[in-house]
Amino acid sequence: EGETLAEAIEEAARAMAEVSAEDMEVVEEFDMDISAQNLEELVVSTLSNLLGEAEARSLFPAGIKILEIDEKNFRLKAKGYAGKGNPKADIKAVTYHRLFVGKEDGKWKIRILLDV
Repeated sequence: EGETLAEAIEEAARAMAEVSAEDMEVVEEFDMDISAQNLEELVVSTLSNLLGEAEARSLFPAGIKILEIDEKNFRLKAKGYAGKGNPKADIKAVTYHRLFVGKEDGKWKIRILLDV
């Protein structure tokens, strides 16, 4: 959840990091440029990209910092972070199952299920 969509996506990435490992130490960063057809796809694509980039480096997803976001055209640019830590869960995929992206009570909220 966040005051803005960007904050909510960053929080979702932080939650994904907490699921995957504990005592995380960020050791790499990378650029992310994501385009989508709608907000739901933007969120899933962003988190999937983070997961894929971390896995390609044999690391865990450690979070993102959104630099630019265009909510109307469903694009964002961000820095992604990957790290080392003590494994907790092996995340296989980010899913659309029971996905929610929207505003509730004046705050952006994201509910997403991970395939572990």
